[in-house]
Amino acid sequence: MIGLSGGIKLRIIVAAAVLAVAASAAGAWYFLKYASSPDYALAKLEEAVEKHDKDQFYKYADVEHLLDTASNVMIEGLVDSTVPVSADAKAAVGSFARMFKDPVVMSMQRALDNYIMYGNWKSMEISRDANSFDVDSDMVVSRMGVAEISFKRIDSLAIDDENGTAVAKAVVHHSEADEDFTLDVELIQSEEGHWQLYEITNLQDYVKFVNMSRQKKVKAYFDEVTEIIAAHEASIKDIDSKLNELLLSGSLGSNETRESIKKIMNEELVPDWKSRKTELEAVSVPPSVASLHRLQLKICDLRIAYGESYARWMDDKKAASIRNAENSLKQAKTLEKEAELLTKQAHAHAL
Repeated sequence: MIGLSGGIKLRIIVAAAVLAVAASAAGAWYFLKYASSPDYALAKLEEAVEKHDKDQFYKYADVEHLLDTASNVMIEGLVDSTVPVSADAKAAVGSFARMFKDPVVMSMQRALDNYIMYGNWKSMEISRDANSFDVDSDMVVSRMGVAEISFKRIDSLAIDDENGTAVAKAVVHHSEADEDFTLDVELIQSEEGHWQLYEITNLQDYVKFVNMSRQKKVKAYFDEVTEIIAAHEASIKDIDSKLNELLLSGSLGSNETRESIKKIMNEELVPDWKSRKTELEAVSVPPSVASLHRLQLKICDLRIAYGESYARWMDDKKAASIRNAENSLKQAKTLEKEAELLTKQAHAHAL
């Protein structure tokens, strides 16, 4: 085998060394350039959430400004969704609500920290200052609809060199709405040179998107429930007519009358209320009307208890039986008034 001369070997070694240095320099240049890019900041934020690294998240996000702007949107959205009156009244309520901005920011920060450190927006692992007044974090999370968000992708990233900003189009999926939404995520360069998440510039549009979705679901809920209740109210009206006819034509002292009333209670009235409850339980219930729905189910239980106790009284003639029936009916009527009021409020605020 023919060997290489010393000169040729030297040239090869020098060339290899030059290539190695060049490759290393190119890699270092690429890494340094990437490390000072918005893409890198977004990747580090995602990594911080995955690793539950709060310090890293705060390095690549201007959390103070992010929460400051988000709280403004939160307060405005809260006023819009709960004050269905004139623009002047909204402005007056809005001015009052902004007095609570600091507590809103505190609750938002606690929710964010919970999410970064524990992966749960509604986790209450972060301790609260017993001497401070703040807003319930769960309420804030619910109003903003952030717990239902899952990240899908970054569609685009545009850098504005003149303004020193960048905007990423982040596509997220909102499970409650079952739709995608594109967030405009603005980043800026920090004094240290790395990029930071600064603001979600279309957050107000996102809140409107969430509210519109919820309003659609609430409307669908009321349409379905109203249809169920109307159908059963027609049946109950017929049953009440039969009972009134029996009481007018007969006497509670008559065994025949009492047997007829018991039969109507056990075979018509109680089954009708049980059927109503079963149909209501099958309805999809938006969170905002969950309390009202539980009230409707409780009314069914009380009406069923009334019918069963009244039918029992037809047999045993005991004071306890009729007393139980009357108490159940009284409670049912009280809850029906509350349900009527809550229904009006829900229509005023959400529909």
